[in-house]
This record gives sequence, structure tokens and C-alpha cells, in this order.
Amino acid sequence: MATDYAGRLNIPIHGHPALELYSKAGTLMARGYCRVVIGDRGPYVEFERSHLIPDAVDWDFCAVPNHWYYREYRSVPDFIKIYHQRETVDYADYKIGLYYITPAVLCTKDGPCLGERPKKQLSLF
Repeated sequence: MATDYAGRLNIPIHGHPALELYSKAGTLMARGYCRVVIGDRGPYVEFERSHLIPDAVDWDFCAVPNHWYYREYRSVPDFIKIYHQRETVDYADYKIGLYYITPAVLCTKDGPCLGERPKKQLSLF
């Protein structure tokens, strides 16, 4: 059964120009985002570099510098993965030059960006 990621999102899928997004530890990660991309590997929030808070990203540390499809950076101090797309892929509509973070590790002031999976109902028969 496919996961209904769009139904679990607590942020607009088509983006927001100024919504503040935080790590679960409370670090301000971004002001605004482009959209949420849902591909074969789940949802990712798409950012322009100008959305990301400069002090929240360790731009000097590239965890995966030579990967063909992306560069992988980390947030400070939470060590959240931030993907910088270098090439297109066939499993999602990622845009070259943009940045991606899973909404599972992001929150707004009102709560998590991605809600919990629905609990499976147990059958008594």
C-alpha cells in the first residue's frame, strides 16, 4: 500500500514564500520554501539557497562532495541532511541547483511538517 504523503503534510505542498521552518531541536532552518516534491523515496521540501538560514548550514562540510546526483551538506548543530541537487533523476522531480530536506525532520511553530503514519487497525476476525 502506498503512503499518502500529501495527506500527511502539515505545510502547503505548493510552497510558501515566508513560512519559518525549524529543526525538531528548534534551530531556524529556513524562511520560505518552493514546494514539496513527492517521489519514489518520499517527500522532500525544496528550497532556494536564499530560503536557507546561512548560519544553520555548514557550507564548508560537504558529507558527500563527489556524488553524481547531489552534494550532501549538514545543518548546524542538528546535523540534518541537506541535499543540493546536481543532476536530474528518474524517481522524483528534483530541480538542479535547488536544495532538499525531508519534512520528517522539520517543524513549524505549530508542529511537525509531516504527520505520523496512520495506525493500522487490528482485525478481530
